[in-house]
Amino acid sequence: MRPSQWARDRTEALARHHKLVWVEDPYQMLEESELGELRKVLEPTGRRVVCVDNAFRLREALDGLGGDARAAKAVIVDQSYTIRDPHLLPKDAKPSDLRPLPAPDWKPCVAADAFFRPNIREFLMSMTGFEDWPVQVNIYPYEKLARERPAALVKAYETFRRMGRALTDSDLVVVGASAVLGVDLFDITSPVIALELAFHSQDGWQAVEELFNPAEQEIVRRHLRSLPRPLGDLFGEHAETARLALVSLLLLRQHFEEPGKQLPFLSPALGSYRDCDVLPSVDAPSWFSESEVPRFEQACGDEFLRHIRDTLDLGSPEKARTFAQRERLSRKLRSLVPFEVQAPESVHESGGEDFRLDQLVPEFLHLKKELETIIHATKGVIEGLRLSPLKNQTARQLIQIFIDRGFHRVDRIVGRLESLIYFIEGPARHQWRSVTGFEARWSKEQRACRDTMALAGRLRDELDLAFGKLLEARYAEIVPSEVLTTDLFYEKFIAPRRRTSGGGMRKAVVLVVDSMRVDIWRELLRPALERDYEVEESFGFALLPSETHVSRRSFFAGLPPASTPSSGSESELFAQLLSTVHGSAITFEELPRRRPGMRFGVRTRDQSVHAAVFDFPDALSHEVDWDPHTLQEGQRHLIREIRALLADIGPEAMVFITADHGHILQQRGAPVNLRDADDVGYRSAYVTSRVEGHDAARVFQIPARDLRHGSPGWFVFPRPGHALRDGSDASRRFRPSANYRHGGISLFEVVVPLIRLKHRTAKAQVRLVAHAAGAFEVGVASVIELSVSADGILSSPVSLAAAQPAVESTVVTGVTTTPQTVKLRYVPGAPGKHTLQLTALLAGDKVGETSIEVDVAPARAKVDVARAKLARLFGDT
Repeated sequence: MRPSQWARDRTEALARHHKLVWVEDPYQMLEESELGELRKVLEPTGRRVVCVDNAFRLREALDGLGGDARAAKAVIVDQSYTIRDPHLLPKDAKPSDLRPLPAPDWKPCVAADAFFRPNIREFLMSMTGFEDWPVQVNIYPYEKLARERPAALVKAYETFRRMGRALTDSDLVVVGASAVLGVDLFDITSPVIALELAFHSQDGWQAVEELFNPAEQEIVRRHLRSLPRPLGDLFGEHAETARLALVSLLLLRQHFEEPGKQLPFLSPALGSYRDCDVLPSVDAPSWFSESEVPRFEQACGDEFLRHIRDTLDLGSPEKARTFAQRERLSRKLRSLVPFEVQAPESVHESGGEDFRLDQLVPEFLHLKKELETIIHATKGVIEGLRLSPLKNQTARQLIQIFIDRGFHRVDRIVGRLESLIYFIEGPARHQWRSVTGFEARWSKEQRACRDTMALAGRLRDELDLAFGKLLEARYAEIVPSEVLTTDLFYEKFIAPRRRTSGGGMRKAVVLVVDSMRVDIWRELLRPALERDYEVEESFGFALLPSETHVSRRSFFAGLPPASTPSSGSESELFAQLLSTVHGSAITFEELPRRRPGMRFGVRTRDQSVHAAVFDFPDALSHEVDWDPHTLQEGQRHLIREIRALLADIGPEAMVFITADHGHILQQRGAPVNLRDADDVGYRSAYVTSRVEGHDAARVFQIPARDLRHGSPGWFVFPRPGHALRDGSDASRRFRPSANYRHGGISLFEVVVPLIRLKHRTAKAQVRLVAHAAGAFEVGVASVIELSVSADGILSSPVSLAAAQPAVESTVVTGVTTTPQTVKLRYVPGAPGKHTLQLTALLAGDKVGETSIEVDVAPARAKVDVARAKLARLFGDT
């Protein structure tokens, strides 16, 4: 919300309770557009809205209202700007320094609470709930920044105030500069952000010069120079040397635990940075690849490349493959292993990727468009959370952004896009020569995609930050009144659905898939099961810390962490829970067969209840640091084991599926050193007293008893971009990005699916009816219209593909009994009659097919083969 909208809303609320409202608005917070909206709302109710800026206009307006204050129904907006002290500069005038227009015959008739004097400080207090905003925010340049960039101003001020120290004038300057530059200068941990700030933010620094005097600019520079090396040196006299050192560290960090030790081999001038380290680079924007990577590559001589080859033993095929998979940024480094580019072997049963441009490029464009669509649907809402008081936010609001608006798909899409860029620029590069103009077009598309992925990463952190702040402030209110946690899943969700109208109990299968993220459910498991089952979908929270020994045991016990026994098997806990909930003794026996990926499986003797834990997502995620798409594709074959188990049990059972928690790839983690802490992990720790000072701005802290643990202290969780470290054990290696983690507060870790499946009487089928939309000509893009419907509701996406490569594949969602029309792009390659086979696929299974006869005319003009090939790759019309 902008200040002008806030002032309008407050004025409108007063006008609904008072006949006469007087707004003293010398800062003109009510802009003309908002005044127009105010008139639209109030004037139909008989209230006039008048705005004046001098005494003459005021008297004229009052006379126009009939001259009788007691009878008037009006909102009077006084936007005059008269300074009491003529020696004050206008931009330095505080609200108390401004004199309103006199109206002794009207103002006494205005109720005391019908006077409204909007100012920036009141706006910021209202939006954030912080009562300690300094009065200086009402004057230039802070009031200007609050109007134009309120979210960035709030972000920096919030970070500062969490440190717990008094705000000085210098601190306020840094807060303001943060808003101008769009970077929280109190929390710079990303080397890419520091590099962008130092060398790629000319417009931002020009704005700083316009708003702050030279002494204030030096305060900002001094603050930046205090950052750890080499980040701080980017703003000092050795900026160019530090720049090369930082870029080199980022690139070498992909392959070395201590990249600084390699710098002297690159250049003796970088020797002073040999003990430096940086966080891994993620979501690198296009300027990094275009402007910074070439600096490193120019410095790479043959001797240094030989050093890299020998040090990493790239003569070994296995080590060369590892190097190729990790190298995402430098073509020169990638050239060290030109023949070793491939996907992890376990991902594709067919033996790996098919590195063909006509497959890779369309998939790249499709996913790029999907990512842009998700960002368009969520960006404004996520950024608006900064200006929404926590008391007004709800968990459902954030879940809606994450689930309903599709943000849970971002991780998987970005991961796949990274691989596609890598494949197109690596093993498929030799194919560029056959497509004239490909390199220029690809550079443009790849640059735009890099920037979109970088934006997606920033929004992911913003959303997780908002989620963590909400749980930190209001966890005890939200759980379980708004959202169920795992300990209540059986009693509140599963048990009521098992009960029949006659009081009996339906046969049930209860499956817990350990560490199943929402996207694993939506992208892998739901499509694999939906052809056979109708799906009822809900979402809950993992208990915090979001770990197996807390959340999964509490699920089976049906108890909060403080009451969950530390001993006893999960099947014993579950038997006791069922006995308590249903009032009859339950005992379990082991399933006769434990399937691959299954942690345990049990059933009652009468086989009325089956329960099992599949832990393959958790087991694999702890072993690798693959991108989310690759990781999940590596689990696809184990989904069959769940289907096989359900087939063995039979269709009459009602199936319930959930997870104990999710996981994230801790791609970067600035260390937060904790002392006097217990059970310190990268994603959570227990402390007996609150974290204070500088580190308080880097963590979320929730009382253990609010999380329903029995201990009196606090659980601490890192904010995005940070990881916890045991400060009393400096010898322990700090590797938060080595593989996937869980235990913290992020939507991917905490939000878990809660599902009921009911077997369909027949497998779901999709009906396809194809129609030719217009005539067809060789080389000319045309459309085939496909009517798509099903014999039920399918929540999972259905893939529409053709046997002929000239027809572009697509994905359709929300298939129901009501037909919807999908347009497939078709670029004929040869004249004559052709039969096009069109197929609908659900999780790789054919669920529908049709065919259409088309008659393709020869090209009327000479076809530019090279241009046609480029257009076909990039889907140009």
